[in-house]
Amino acid sequence: MPTLVLWGDYDWIVGRDESERCVAILRAHDPSLVTYVVRREMNHHFDVFADPVAAFNEESGKYDEGAAQAIIDWIGARLRAE
Repeated sequence: MPTLVLWGDYDWIVGRDESERCVAILRAHDPSLVTYVVRREMNHHFDVFADPVAAFNEESGKYDEGAAQAIIDWIGARLRAE
């Protein structure tokens, strides 16, 4: 099954190692079915922040519309491939 793994580099709930391990497990089955996207300055809640401390404290974040667009683009690509 095609899978999108979307991770933000200011995510303090799920670390990079965890997201990359998830991708590695999925790719071991079929590398062509996995898409891994890293969003800069995005936290676990799809908000972007000026720095990691602000992300941890959830201070002055803004919804990452680019992450939503990445999801829309990925779904669109899957639909066109069917």
